[in-house]
Amino acid sequence: MLIDQSYFVGEILVPNLTGVGPIPAGNVEELTRFITKYEPDYLDEVLGPGLSEAFQAGISAATPDQRWIDLKSKLVNDTRKESPIAGYVYYHFYRDRLSTSSGLGEIESSAENASVVLNTDKMARAYNDAVRKGRAVFKWVLENASTYTELDPSHLYKLSPVNIFGI
Repeated sequence: MLIDQSYFVGEILVPNLTGVGPIPAGNVEELTRFITKYEPDYLDEVLGPGLSEAFQAGISAATPDQRWIDLKSKLVNDTRKESPIAGYVYYHFYRDRLSTSSGLGEIESSAENASVVLNTDKMARAYNDAVRKGRAVFKWVLENASTYTELDPSHLYKLSPVNIFGI
């Protein structure tokens, strides 16, 4: 994985990821499950399946080639803990939490002495930032296509922005 829970800070904060006990452990486990699912999905969307697979294998090598290090630097800033992948994961993580499945169907949470507020605006901003930055990575890869021969020339960048209604 290119990112972990340390990337979910600031505007894309996922609370209760640190500390001791079942709540932080459960939250980290759930977020990690979403990272494991949606990070490869994002890479496939941005890079295309062939280049995505080659990149994931190449960057995992004991000594990655410089081209994979260069591509990773376009996707992840380890120093500032920023990545468009985190915004994409954040969107899907919170979209899943908008309702809960029960034996009666989908239900919404309610809170005692508090109001539940939908964070669809933050979700849309995080997703749209991931779309915009992913497009920039895709353009960079196209400009460097001779270096990334695994890029499928028929791959089109299909991610598009959403609004606060998720459409």
